[in-house]
Amino acid sequence: MLDTALLLQALLHNDAEGALLRQAWQDGRLPLLVCAETARLLMLSLAAPMLKLMPAQQQELLADVLPYAQVCRPLQGRVAARLPQGPLLALSLASEAGAGLLLSESAALRSHVARQAERYPGLRVLTLREWVDESRS
Repeated sequence: MLDTALLLQALLHNDAEGALLRQAWQDGRLPLLVCAETARLLMLSLAAPMLKLMPAQQQELLADVLPYAQVCRPLQGRVAARLPQGPLLALSLASEAGAGLLLSESAALRSHVARQAERYPGLRVLTLREWVDESRS
């Protein structure tokens, strides 16, 4: 699973890492977990004026994600409320679904999971670069 920031990066950048992420979620190697709030954040982000995406382009990008997404409910009150909202939701969804891998560039999230490893058994949090390096080995 990946946090909303990395999902947006993969959707908006047509680079090798973005293509690798897309392929991974499309073939089921990297599950996408969403809840109502993460879907809302994704739609708001794609509609941001600075991106200059037309509604049809926004819908096309959502169509690259939503058919592959598994809908989950985030955990309530069992994750660190001090994390920023995007990483907090990603951690909550990963915890609820029992995910073994969460991709995030959030240093706060990675630090939290490392300090509280007993709360998140079996969950590894990797940066995109770490995941790409592992995928290529």
